[in-house]
Formats: sequence, C-alpha cells, structure tokens
Amino acid sequence: MDITTYFAREAKVADAKIAAIREGPASAALSPLEQAVMRFADGMTDTPAHVDDATFAELKEKLGDVAMVELAGAVALENFSARFNHAFDCAPAGLANRTSRSGN
Repeated sequence: MDITTYFAREAKVADAKIAAIREGPASAALSPLEQAVMRFADGMTDTPAHVDDATFAELKEKLGDVAMVELAGAVALENFSARFNHAFDCAPAGLANRTSRSGN
C-alpha cells in the first residue's frame, strides 16, 4: 500500500480510513459499501480468484455495470502490480511515510 497510501493522503483520505482498509473488510470504520468493495477485491486477488455471488450482486446493484467494470479493472491492475513487484522482490519506496505535497 505504499504508493496507494501516498495518493490516498494526497486525496485527503483520513489516516483512520487508511488504517481501516489495512484491517480489511470486517473493519467497523468502513461503510457497508466499502466492506463489499474490500470483499470483492480480496476475492479477486485470492488464488484461485473467487468473488462470491452475494458480494457481486450487492455491488452490481449499488454501482451498476460501468462502475463494476471500472472496479474490477482497478483491482486487477493493482493485483498485477503487486505480483510483478513481488516477483522482482521490489521493496516499497517509502512513499507511504512521505509528507504529501499538499502539506498533509
């Protein structure tokens, strides 16, 4: 979550929300929609990948088709990046610990 944390802070996401994301979908600090998104992302990144039907249906109802495609694409891209970095033993660049340009 190195660069993702950095950009979240740039977008003014509270540190408490970032911490809740690290806790996972059961975090009480996440909204029901955010919890469903986390379950979806976790399912997509499992090996083998599996998103349960209930989570998919809940998100499709709340987000619609276009946003579902965007969500799946974003999760797939992050998964690709993480697996690529892992294969080459890329260490975090320390961005999560940086102060943002906007002074956060």
